[in-house]
Amino acid sequence: RNVEDALHKLDRVRRTLTSSNLPQHLTRLNWCLGIAYLLRQSGDLRANLKDCTSSLSQCVSKLDKTKQFQWWFYVMMTMGASYEASGSRTYLTQAVELMDE
Repeated sequence: RNVEDALHKLDRVRRTLTSSNLPQHLTRLNWCLGIAYLLRQSGDLRANLKDCTSSLSQCVSKLDKTKQFQWWFYVMMTMGASYEASGSRTYLTQAVELMDE
């Protein structure tokens, strides 16, 4: 059931992305995030999250500091509480640290 819910969410994210005008690397970033979320929901997390995380980090590092903050904020708004439980606090912390630099 969790996996089904996650698949629906991932599909919704995919549809939003394909209909939006986000730059290519942001689209890739969000897709990685969706996959990470799905893996967490299905319980197959440890094996794959590292790959997702490194993809995310590589993409995010291409953005300037303000954009990085905006992106993490966007992530939190779009994924909402369900994503918050799976690690967005870490990402928000990163974003805040970036703004402080």
